[in-house]
Amino acid sequence: MARPRKRVVETTSPIYRGAVGNWHARVTIGRTADGGQRRRHLQRRTKAELQTAVREVEASRDAGSRRWTEVADLTLAEWLDHWLGAIVPMTARRKTLATYRSQLHRHVIPTLGPFLLHELESEDLETHYRNLRDRGCSAHTVAAVHPSIGCCGRPWARRSGGGGWGSTRR
Repeated sequence: MARPRKRVVETTSPIYRGAVGNWHARVTIGRTADGGQRRRHLQRRTKAELQTAVREVEASRDAGSRRWTEVADLTLAEWLDHWLGAIVPMTARRKTLATYRSQLHRHVIPTLGPFLLHELESEDLETHYRNLRDRGCSAHTVAAVHPSIGCCGRPWARRSGGGGWGSTRR
């Protein structure tokens, strides 16, 4: 059975009049790293001005020009913990989740975990794969780690408004 449709009041940004007479709105523009809502406060003299400003902010959010989280201080290890704990369990089977966890915790997080996400380049991943081979990992292991990293990078690219690793620079 399909989910019931939400009422318009539940999906729009709240607009209210303050004590001084100005109009205020709180627009949800994304999520914080821990999953909470990140909201932006708008204030205008008239309700019409505020509604116009709210529509502009919502349009830029819906177009993807707003970032999901502050990228300046999010490391790969933090993102992988979030991805393995919140995103993968909703879509992957139990065995797939276990495989991702073991590969990422054993081969990726110890070496690439401290990297800031916006600084991670595809060359860093290629160097990491070469280092895995030099340390004695089989070609099969390296080939198995690669899709795990790719799968966790796609949701990051969508949420950050970038095209992949290293493309969300400021």
